[in-house]
Amino acid sequence: MNNTTSPSHTPTPLKSIEGHMDFESLYTAGLGYETFLRKIKNEATLVASICSKTKKRFLPARLFNEQNMNRMTEIEPVTEPGTLTSFTSVHQDLDSAPLSTPITVGWITWKGIEGGLIHFIQSNGKKLKAGLKVKPHFRPAESRTGSILDIECFKVL
Repeated sequence: MNNTTSPSHTPTPLKSIEGHMDFESLYTAGLGYETFLRKIKNEATLVASICSKTKKRFLPARLFNEQNMNRMTEIEPVTEPGTLTSFTSVHQDLDSAPLSTPITVGWITWKGIEGGLIHFIQSNGKKLKAGLKVKPHFRPAESRTGSILDIECFKVL
């Protein structure tokens, strides 16, 4: 570009608006994951996306099958219990301070579904081991906010 060419329009002056905007993250959840979170918030239900080409199911729900880049528009409820695949007990918070009570988190998967969730586990007094069946325990409807934490925990059956 040389000095003889210039934009053919006059820039619009910038405007400012007083106020504030609360946000916890710079990024949105994305369309697929937002669908997943809305179903949790509004219906206390887990949903999986279904790939129309491969018929594979994915949880959490997502917009694309990363394996073939097929857009997934169909979802279905996941009503069967999950399987506790792995777990650990956490004894310190994010600042390395000791927790008064350890927290158990686990990797939960579902038969026939790609993916899974890492979440809090409540043992219901049972000794934890891989392979136990678990189901989500949702917060009361009036306290759900559209977060993965609307699932209070997964309880061992």
